[in-house]
Amino acid sequence: MKHSFIPKSFSKVVGAVSPIEWDKFGKPKKFSIFTEWGEDYIVINKDQESMLKPFVNRVVEAYGYIHKNDDGDKFLSLKKLSLVGYPGGAPAEAQPYTYDNYDHFEEYPVHIPYDEFSMAG
Repeated sequence: MKHSFIPKSFSKVVGAVSPIEWDKFGKPKKFSIFTEWGEDYIVINKDQESMLKPFVNRVVEAYGYIHKNDDGDKFLSLKKLSLVGYPGGAPAEAQPYTYDNYDHFEEYPVHIPYDEFSMAG
């Protein structure tokens, strides 16, 4: 991929971290940040795996220099990264429910009356 960059600008990008390239063992090695507006910023830092792997499928606030090539592809030289939340818009601290949280709920039986006229037959 040839990078003939148009001038860069320091910006903030908010979006979900996604792997875009994998090694021969199936481990992600390159990542991008995909915004809710459909823009994809390819991260060009050298140590992407250790920096971005913990944030895969999470929404982050990324600060860095944005470059564009002649084809209009956008690249991000990442300088700062912080977790905002998860896809769907809710911040991380507002999503307390995990599978483990459901073990304390009580179960109640539900009676559904049999109605022979509503059954197909």
